[in-house]
Amino acid sequence: MSNIEFPKFNGDEPRGWIRKCQWYFQTVYTIPNDQRVSLASIHLEGKAELWFQGLVEKGLPTWQQFVEEVYERFGGVDPGAILGEFNTLQSGDNTVDQYLE
Repeated sequence: MSNIEFPKFNGDEPRGWIRKCQWYFQTVYTIPNDQRVSLASIHLEGKAELWFQGLVEKGLPTWQQFVEEVYERFGGVDPGAILGEFNTLQSGDNTVDQYLE
């Protein structure tokens, strides 16, 4: 699974991007919560990268805070609902192809 690339984010489709990030953090590699924002931030592009530069002027947010900020800025979707949806997808029986469908 190490050939799976971390998803890029330019501000479009935040729900799908967060879902892919969560999957990557918990399935491809086990990434601790305190390292998730740093890893995700290096994969931001364009308007998302510019937005993040302003966000971290207040300090690096937690992963949960980051998810909430992403949705507030780019999506308007309840991040708790997305995280809950992702957690229900974790069955251990699904393959990568099944998840991506």
